[in-house]
Amino acid sequence: MSDWDTYQTAAPNSGLAEAAQEYQALSRQQEELQAKMEALHDKILAEFSEEAGEQTMVADHYAITVNRQERWTWDADMLDDLFGNQEELPTHVKKRLTVDKRRFQTLDDEDKRLLLPALTRKPGPAKISVKETS
Repeated sequence: MSDWDTYQTAAPNSGLAEAAQEYQALSRQQEELQAKMEALHDKILAEFSEEAGEQTMVADHYAITVNRQERWTWDADMLDDLFGNQEELPTHVKKRLTVDKRRFQTLDDEDKRLLLPALTRKPGPAKISVKETS
């Protein structure tokens, strides 16, 4: 039997048992609250459209704001078809054939039109803010 397999007994009146009991109860409450919050989060999100950006609704005396960032993904195969045979890539295209979002947004319309079929835009995770109004 190793040293790790032996148990020690807490000193009497150390308060360890009470601390452990309270910790266990709080841990259970935290799990229950987390589950309730997730269910409410989903219920609130169901009332909003799944598009990127900020949306606010007022319900009684609560202003509920949902903010979703936009997630961009690029079709690597399509970018490879477009740029894979070039020795030197344009500055807005990375070697692993992704496109820098900020540089893309500054391109002229012709360059953007070439790249748009390789772009997929999806809403990111939603953040909810609830403020009480008077």
